Amino acid sequence: MEENGHFQRIQEICAPFEVNIEQLLQIKNQILDEIASNLETKSEYQKPTNLKCFNTFLQDFPQGCEHGRFIVVNVEEENFRIHLYQMRGQREPLVQSEFYEINSKLLENDENELFVHIANTLQMFLKKLQLEREPLAVVFVFQFPLNNQNSERVNFTEYTKRFDFKNQNKDDIDVRKLLESIIMTKCPRTQVVAVISQATAVFCAATWKYPNCAIGVYLGSEDTSMAYKEKTGNFPSPNNPCPTKPFVAVHLDWGAFGDNGCLDHIRHELDIKVDKLSPFPRKRIYEKMICGQYVGELARQIFLICTQQGFLFNGEIGKQLITPFSFNTRHICEVLAESPGNFDNTRLMFDRLGVMKPMDSECSKVHFILECLAKRSAALLAAGCACLVDKISEPDILIAIEGSFYGNCLIYQKFVSEYLRQLTGEGTRFQLKNVEDSVGLGAAVVAAITEQQKFLYQAEEENESDALGTETTETTGNEL
Repeated sequence: MEENGHFQRIQEICAPFEVNIEQLLQIKNQILDEIASNLETKSEYQKPTNLKCFNTFLQDFPQGCEHGRFIVVNVEEENFRIHLYQMRGQREPLVQSEFYEINSKLLENDENELFVHIANTLQMFLKKLQLEREPLAVVFVFQFPLNNQNSERVNFTEYTKRFDFKNQNKDDIDVRKLLESIIMTKCPRTQVVAVISQATAVFCAATWKYPNCAIGVYLGSEDTSMAYKEKTGNFPSPNNPCPTKPFVAVHLDWGAFGDNGCLDHIRHELDIKVDKLSPFPRKRIYEKMICGQYVGELARQIFLICTQQGFLFNGEIGKQLITPFSFNTRHICEVLAESPGNFDNTRLMFDRLGVMKPMDSECSKVHFILECLAKRSAALLAAGCACLVDKISEPDILIAIEGSFYGNCLIYQKFVSEYLRQLTGEGTRFQLKNVEDSVGLGAAVVAAITEQQKFLYQAEEENESDALGTETTETTGNEL
């Protein structure tokens, strides 16, 4: 009886984390309203929004025939990766990669020091592969939001995570131009052809593999954003390179949705506590209610409450679990991967975290807590995807999702699919696809398309020049 009472108390603690379909439909419509306001050109109809839409100016999509060798530099929070991609048409590309750590001091001054370090490293990478004399297109990928002023100029809109550059005028910095000037000093045969977000890279990789992909979601442990295919007419811009092309890729930075308080009605006091423990309190609320790192910290907070009240671990919490954010995405996936009654991996995991030999009943409680929190995360992610599915309104839409929480947790995939089905229009057909290691591939695809378009543009100019020369000759001949 006492055990039943403990489980009932845990159910009561987790109950506020449940969201119903009516609440999710409201959130879906709020996201849709903020997107509409971002796309609105008339100032009188624009409303302030936390969610932001950024024109990527990518209007040409992969055809599956992309060829060539390209460099990708993927800059993350604590490291960066340099990849050499050899695109081979419809065959899987060949990839050579190197991994490099970023010294935290490089993130505390300004962008120049980090970019110079990357340029030096890229020079060594090319020398190692004996490619320093080969002309190569380079694409940079960053974690934080990017604002493309046009097809050439890119700004950082805000710095997230450990990035703490002291420069206060980031809007004045043309990131692509700065990268070009620094990289050229060390690698003069290279050319920076694009600077894109991780979500844009995921989207481009997915469209290369799956032509019906219309949405690409990057679901990181600590951050999330997405990119989708928008009708060019819905995102008019004087800087669009070709207004007659039907679609443009839009980067949707939805992590900050809810910063204005519109999600407060479904936030728990523990959400607020986790927010205060984060590196940037009161910012990126939607992100913190979805991403695995924050879901793990919510779970840890509930473990502490249950342990203090004697419902878990005989009232003794493990040493590692005392530390904030020590329970992470990997731990969630390990627990939820096990079927009810089989808790071998859960016991091993808690043993590593300092909790000795939890009983089956305790493992079952942990599984219940994590399932409740994962379900809310999946529901909110589905609400964001559902508004885009309805907006794009195509007969068969593929949604590509990159991230360990989604990729390594089958029950999480099931929750997202179930909620998405309930939140989209009747008869809507969609397909969810887990994609892995797509950021580098997507950037290589962008490089290939950019180079292909440059070649076509040059060919058109030469044809026009030849035609003009012929016309001049004919006119001169007639005069004679």
